Amino acid sequence: MITRAIISGAVLTGLAAVAAPLTPAVAAPADARPTGCVSKVEYAHLANGQRLSYVRATAGDDAQSGWRRWSSTAGAYQERLYQMCTPTDNAHATLTTRFMNYQGAWRAYIVDTHVGPED
Repeated sequence: MITRAIISGAVLTGLAAVAAPLTPAVAAPADARPTGCVSKVEYAHLANGQRLSYVRATAGDDAQSGWRRWSSTAGAYQERLYQMCTPTDNAHATLTTRFMNYQGAWRAYIVDTHVGPED
């Protein structure tokens, strides 16, 4: 029993050592952005009417600085804030995305870098 466990452990360790060098290296895309912010290229791919999942995949969860939900007159709304990589000024440093639930999906109705707080 003990011998079988030792042999199994040695075989698994040997397989891991062989498999590691065979893993292909993935090159970063040419317009790679630093983590934690939304690039101008990514911002250009965002627009009203897009699903929340698309916006999250494009902007990246690592760039998200905050979010909240609220409801008004039986409608549910959601807001997510993302940091811009190269803001033009302090007023445009944060990408504001607001969503409403439309036919079962969260759809963007505001995607802008200059939006005041919702009251």
